[in-house]
Formats: sequence, C-alpha cells, structure tokens
Amino acid sequence: MICFEDFKNEIVLYVHWPFCISKCPYCDFNSHVEKNIDYTFWKNAFLSNLDYEFQRLPGVKLKAIFFGGGTPSIMKPELIKSIIRRAKNNWVHESEMEVTMEANPSSLCSNVMRQFKDAGVNRFSIGVQSFDDKELTFLGRNHSSIDAKEVIFKAREIFNRISIDLIYSLPNHNKKSWNKKLLNAFELLNQIECNHLSCYQLTIEDNTPFKIDYDKGVFKLPDDDLSSELYTLTNEVITLHGMEQYEVSNYSRYKDYCNHNLHIWRGGSYVGIGPGAHGRILKNKQYYATFKPKSPRAWVNKFNENNFFYSKDYLIPSKIRAQEILILGMRLNEGVNLNNLCEVSETQISKIINMKKVNELKDNGYVNLNDNNLHITSKGLLVLNNIISQIVI
Repeated sequence: MICFEDFKNEIVLYVHWPFCISKCPYCDFNSHVEKNIDYTFWKNAFLSNLDYEFQRLPGVKLKAIFFGGGTPSIMKPELIKSIIRRAKNNWVHESEMEVTMEANPSSLCSNVMRQFKDAGVNRFSIGVQSFDDKELTFLGRNHSSIDAKEVIFKAREIFNRISIDLIYSLPNHNKKSWNKKLLNAFELLNQIECNHLSCYQLTIEDNTPFKIDYDKGVFKLPDDDLSSELYTLTNEVITLHGMEQYEVSNYSRYKDYCNHNLHIWRGGSYVGIGPGAHGRILKNKQYYATFKPKSPRAWVNKFNENNFFYSKDYLIPSKIRAQEILILGMRLNEGVNLNNLCEVSETQISKIINMKKVNELKDNGYVNLNDNNLHITSKGLLVLNNIISQIVI
C-alpha cells in the first residue's frame, strides 16, 4: 500500500500539445490540424504556464511528466527539452524520473527519436492501433503496418521503455480474428521485449465523423456480449504472454507501469498545462479541480492579454474527491484502500460507499474486500461501470 501522507506531497505533470497532422475520425480529444505553428510563441507560453503552476505548488515533488495530445511527436525537440528542463528546475524530482511521450508512427524517424531522448524523454508510447492495413485505413491512421513495425524497431534501439497502443472491437472482429491479430502482435512485442501494452475497445464518441457514420449504419461494431468476450480473450492472451493486467486496459511485464497514469489512478495530484489541460491539486489542505481554456486560440488570447495564467479552479468537497479516487482506483488491479478514502473525505466510509451493496457484490464474486482494500474481480471487470454506480453514495 502507498504511503498516503507522502503521496499528498507529490504531483505528476501533464503537457497537452493540441496539434495533429490529421484528425482521426474516432477521436474526440482536444486536437486540431494546424500547419503554421509559431514554436517561439508556444515555448514562451508553455514555460510561463509552467512557472505559474510552480508558484501555486512550490513545495511538492515531481514524480513524472507526460506529453499527450494531439500528436506530441510533431513538437520540436528543443521545445520538449525546454519544458522538461524548466519542470526539473522548478520542482524536486528523482534523477531517473519518468518522462513519457505519446507518438504516432507517421511522425517519426530515428534522428528525431534520438533528439527526443537527448531532450529528456525516456519512455515512448507508440499509437500503433493496429497491424492490419485495412483497419488502419478504417481508423483514419496515416501510417501503414510496415511503417509501424519499422518505427517500433527503431524506437527500441533508442529507448529502454516502450509502450504500444492497440484498438480492438472493430467491425468484423470476432474471437477468432482478434485472437490471431493479438498473437501476431505478440510475435513482434516479444521480439523487441516490449514491457507495456494498452488495449482499448473502440467507442463511438459524440461530435466525431464515426458517430455520423455509425448512426447512418455505415458500419456496425460488435454487440455488448461479443465485446465482453473480446475483452476476456484479450486479458487471457496477454496474461499468457507474461504481462500483468494492472488497470482495466493496461498491461505490463516486470511492473513496468506508466507511473504518470498510475499516480492519477491512485488519486494523486496532477498539474495540467496547455490548451484544455485539467488537473487535480491539493493546496492548503483543500482539493481543487483546475481547467485551462480548451481552444488553442483562446489559450493564445489569454497569453496575449497578459492574462495567460487564467485557470478556472473549482473547490472540490473532500467527499467528492474521495468518490473520484474510488472510481479511478476501482480500475486498478490493486484496488482502493478504504482507510485512505476516509482520510481524504474526513468522514466515515459509510458516507462514501454503500457497504451493504459491497458485501452483496463480494458474495456474488464481483469484488474482493481484504484488509480494508476493495478491488474488482475478473468477473466484475466486465460490469465495472455498473458496480461503481451501485456502490458510490
């Protein structure tokens, strides 16, 4: 179990780069296609935003940095280096602190990846999504399966820590076809000794081209029963290949977890900089939700108006923050420590969780409760959202 008192004095940093080369039809993230980017401006803006956050939280330890987007791998290495250097200069940190960058295969070459490493990136998360060219075309990806494999091999020569993202539960996916695709993927992952994998089921999000096509019946996705079977199959195959499922959609060997994400799932404080970045911070023993303007243009305007540090901060009641931590923690294999929830909420656990319902779910094999640690079972994972809705008061 984590030491919660120490945990409260630690943060991770999320840096949001809002630009992409192209927009994938399933994506509802805060990402925009922009050809003319003023990198000098964005450098000054990011560093100013970073300094502001340090002024608010000067006495904490920085545990990890995560560059997300958008497509951070189209950022100039010098910009990456400047942000990492400023963050490290501002906050106390470990010498081998994790610095993750999300990357798309189409925006990478060996020289650029080496520059990212020299800038301070030490964990590389590659958004492959599929090794099937037809599926990549359907997903609107601008790389091929050959491109993806070449980038993975090159990245492995440069970075010790590699993570791969895959998407499944696509049209025409069934247990046989997905099993074959997953086994083929592991031939490559085992060859490069990849120790982290993220597998996500395709979901249809509002305000996306996929939503329009799905509603028109242009394509169909596996139904709920088949999706559950595919999820179970995914866990079984990945486990057989020596990876541990430590979160609903994330797997690792040798406990090579994504420390940035794990910190957040455990309920730790996190700082977000960049357009649309949000955070959860603990200041003066009170919890706050922080939000930055979502639109890159609005974010730019705030800087130009000398009001760049504009951030909508909302006080979060302790009970609500405890419920957030419960919801996130139930995604983890390790679960949630109820004593920690009581400490966060400053109230009895019965005010946060319906313990009668927890015991019913335990008797039916959906959750386990040992030594005040509540966690989901493999059976419960299939209906996780329903379980959470039943136990949160």
